[in-house]
Amino acid sequence: RTAFRRLFDPNDPIEDRVQDFRQFCAELTAQLREEGTKHFQDDRSCSVYLALHNPNEYALYMQSVFKETCDRLGYPYNPKRGETRNLREWNTLLHTVADRLNAPEHQKLIERHEARLGNDTFRSQNHLMLAQDIAYAVRNYLQD
Repeated sequence: RTAFRRLFDPNDPIEDRVQDFRQFCAELTAQLREEGTKHFQDDRSCSVYLALHNPNEYALYMQSVFKETCDRLGYPYNPKRGETRNLREWNTLLHTVADRLNAPEHQKLIERHEARLGNDTFRSQNHLMLAQDIAYAVRNYLQD
């Protein structure tokens, strides 16, 4: 629980929190498992924990989606596997997209998005999940 409290603490930079969380997991794994066993707590798993804990602030991370979205949109960051800034930059990109989605000229898109969600579906207040959907669509459907 201590490791998760640290990971979820918004008062420190996300890079520090993720690094501390991984270190804790490595130490715990070394105590409980045979030598050489991995803990598998990477950026993606940490993003799942963060997004489930606070879905209006964090989104699910996938390095390949981030890389291709940056390349295709001309976003000025080059994600590299294992780089500690990746999660922060991913969230910055998605918040930028979400902010633009909330502009009046995109109201119809927001309305269509809201209409497709069921009554029991989570609705992010700032449309961060829609921004994440757009990033995945850029990767999967936007042709060069």
